Amino acid sequence: MPRWFIRSIVVLRRIVGWGALVLLCPFLVALAINARDERLSSEALALLQMPVNPYRPEENIYVALAGFEAPAGQSVVAAGQARIAHYNDQVDGMLQDPLALSSSADPLALKFKGKLDLGSPRETSFWRAVRENGSKVDQLVEQNSELYHRYLALQELPGYFETERASAFTDIVAPGADIRNLFLAKFALEMQTGDEMRRQSALTILRKDMDLWRRMLGGEGNLISKMRAVAYLQNDYLLFSDMIADPDIPVPDNIVSFLSEPTLREWNIGKVFASEFRFHSFFYRQTQALAAAGWQPPDSSGSSLWRWFNRVVLTPIAGCFFKFNATENLDARLMNELAGFAALDPTTFSALRVRYDKWESANADYVRLGTIYNPIGKILVAIAAPAYSDYPLRPYDAAALQRLIRLSLEIRRNRIPPSAIPAFMKLHPEWSTHPADGGPFSWNPSTGEVAIHTVAKQASDRRFSVQIWRNPAG
Repeated sequence: MPRWFIRSIVVLRRIVGWGALVLLCPFLVALAINARDERLSSEALALLQMPVNPYRPEENIYVALAGFEAPAGQSVVAAGQARIAHYNDQVDGMLQDPLALSSSADPLALKFKGKLDLGSPRETSFWRAVRENGSKVDQLVEQNSELYHRYLALQELPGYFETERASAFTDIVAPGADIRNLFLAKFALEMQTGDEMRRQSALTILRKDMDLWRRMLGGEGNLISKMRAVAYLQNDYLLFSDMIADPDIPVPDNIVSFLSEPTLREWNIGKVFASEFRFHSFFYRQTQALAAAGWQPPDSSGSSLWRWFNRVVLTPIAGCFFKFNATENLDARLMNELAGFAALDPTTFSALRVRYDKWESANADYVRLGTIYNPIGKILVAIAAPAYSDYPLRPYDAAALQRLIRLSLEIRRNRIPPSAIPAFMKLHPEWSTHPADGGPFSWNPSTGEVAIHTVAKQASDRRFSVQIWRNPAG
């Protein structure tokens, strides 16, 4: 064998050996850096602590919603407690198998009968459609009498507190869209066809409905419950505005009492991030448990060799770079910062938005030197952080919508002609500016609408404008 060939082999072996060593050294350094986990911080321990539930089951809106579709004649409280207990008993099993959750659906559940088919209460056409289909509305109320009265009973409950354990598969409890729309249709019908006593009763019930969803907004629950409460309040406000805009509906002298404005702090959903942290904590624990057990989806298409390699080699290596406590500590800091952003101060709103944008950009950047420690945990937290960007501000847009309703009411009560509306709005900024940033509402004389400019990104099907009443006499 030629000497030059032997020498080439020796050189090649050295190159490969040194190359492997160069690649191995950073890996070993990274392993050494990730050898130990942190201790749980006081922030994380505080967020993990579940608040004390002040409500008995029969007082809790959440329990009643969980059992809302209990079979006819049965207690919604008992059904709600059973559903919640069924779920809570399975949470530990979901740590080992995400598919362990079994359905608690009752085949005898009380379902809505018929169909309303009047469109969405968010649209102005809903108000007119109710007038044209009054007999259908009354018929559906009669057909769904038990569900309808269960809905009204929710308004008498003092508070909202979620009693399910946090997990990645938390139950979503809410009244069905059918019964909710029927309630709003019945209000619209009473205001358009009822006498003074019935209109006063309908206004009282709608006011109770607003208070119900405010209690849900301010209660102990997850982010989904907050966004549902905001959406329900917006629909209530919009229907109220359609009533004000209708020149055929007399406005009671005491109507202002049905539209009192909550303080700005009542729209602060900062405490929801403790609930979100507990949800994240479950996800991290589940990730750790599934990796340790080598769990694979039952329909996994990988070969048996690949599944073995993934379980025996890849998963243990990845586990070295996921530090549970360090991840929770980072997540706790982010959740507390988000809670701080939710506590809005109008005088510093612009600076807050700038600070939040910088915060979001910094926390979404996980390609940096500091990511060597706990890279998987940091990536998981960084991916989740931007998802919360607009949620703390959405309730404040609902607060602005309520101001807009009050503006439309005052324009009607003072019989302000369209030409004088801009001046009236400037004269009353307490009704015509956004409570978050002070941005003025905009008047469109061609459509006869006033709109707010939202501070949060909103779904395209949400309406943030109202029709202004016009004097039928011109």
